[in-house]
Amino acid sequence: MRAIWLGRHLAHVAVALLAFAPAAYADYAKGTAAMQRRDAASAFKEFLAAAQGGDDRAFVPLAMLYLQGAGTPPNPVAARDWAKKAAAKGNADGQFIFYSLTVSHPDLNYVDAQGRVDAQRYRALAARPITEREDEMTAYDDLGKAAQQGHRDAMLSLAGFYADNVGEGNRARATAMLDKMPQRPPLYDGLRKRLGELDAIGPTLLTVRFADDTIPAAAKVASAAAAEKDPSKGGCTAVKPVRAQRMGGVTRPIWLPLAVEDLKTAYLMSGDWRERWTFDVCGAETAVYIVFAADGLGGATYTVEKER
Repeated sequence: MRAIWLGRHLAHVAVALLAFAPAAYADYAKGTAAMQRRDAASAFKEFLAAAQGGDDRAFVPLAMLYLQGAGTPPNPVAARDWAKKAAAKGNADGQFIFYSLTVSHPDLNYVDAQGRVDAQRYRALAARPITEREDEMTAYDDLGKAAQQGHRDAMLSLAGFYADNVGEGNRARATAMLDKMPQRPPLYDGLRKRLGELDAIGPTLLTVRFADDTIPAAAKVASAAAAEKDPSKGGCTAVKPVRAQRMGGVTRPIWLPLAVEDLKTAYLMSGDWRERWTFDVCGAETAVYIVFAADGLGGATYTVEKER
């Protein structure tokens, strides 16, 4: 009897949905017409009715109206919720909006009002276990999925993600992503140049995000080592990296468990590795070792050692 009742129940549900669908689709059409005549209040009303009626075409425009505060008070939480629904349907705009609203949430911010990194806040975010990062993981996967669909903003953001985070093959992926977009914004031309500069040095896992701090620190140690061997190099200011060499793989790596194939080894949470960097110190090649340790937030701490 239960099987018969369930079959009848599902049949009634199907009939009800079919009866309701035309109304939802009509609401979407009305919402689109309202947007064309710049009537945000009416558009919001119609898109909300359509979305609540199950018309997934209305999810993204409704999310945008909530986000912009057009036709309704701004509500980033509602915007994110509807974007998430759109993302689950495979909509690239929804995937990108969900990613953007997730990673820009104040709870994930570690930069103060002056644009400086709050070290205590950074460490607290880095120390979170994987179980507290589910929304971020979904957001990163959605970014990857949107980029795979050719979503321009997602492709640019994914290139930035690869450039910022320690991962196997990240720099090559960032470069390939940017090279697919020759008419990219000038800001990304600078990123492409920095990626090329690191490529020229060698197969380092160092990211663009940390290069400005790590390379000068290593150069300082190389300068001191060169001066110990040849005092005439003591006042050298022309110090530049020549090449980098990884000394084996990452020890005990733990990757943020992402589902998109190209992201599976794109965010190192834990593990350490060693690289040999050679610098030109006023004509004298001097090598140092940099020992890196993943910091839990896509970056790494480091120590520099003289070559013995």
